[in-house]
Amino acid sequence: MANVNSPQVSQRQISVKQLRFAIVISFVALAAIFGYFFIKGQSLTGIISNNIGPVTQPTPLFGMYGSGTVGPLNKPMGVAYYNRQIYVTDTNNKRVVVFDYDGHPLYTFGTQGTGHGQFQ
Repeated sequence: MANVNSPQVSQRQISVKQLRFAIVISFVALAAIFGYFFIKGQSLTGIISNNIGPVTQPTPLFGMYGSGTVGPLNKPMGVAYYNRQIYVTDTNNKRVVVFDYDGHPLYTFGTQGTGHGQFQ
């Protein structure tokens, strides 16, 4: 007697002939797509980039090397965001610089050393 609560799992396998047919159909579809764009005289990358929009250089919202009242950043490596404040690790100056959400420097903490609040 079969258990009515257990679902039956189909163990249908794909034959080699079906797999070959699926691969051939995939190649034919890709060839048709590329052929269409070739006949139109347009590249696929042009179509994709036209849909994305113009590529421009990013505009910094705030701070570049050396700007602001905290002095120049020397090898900034990490950025974290918490409670509308942006924390930037200033690696070679052995400190963390904290900015407000608008990019104005608030304060720094850390110095070079091995004690509390110091970085190596």
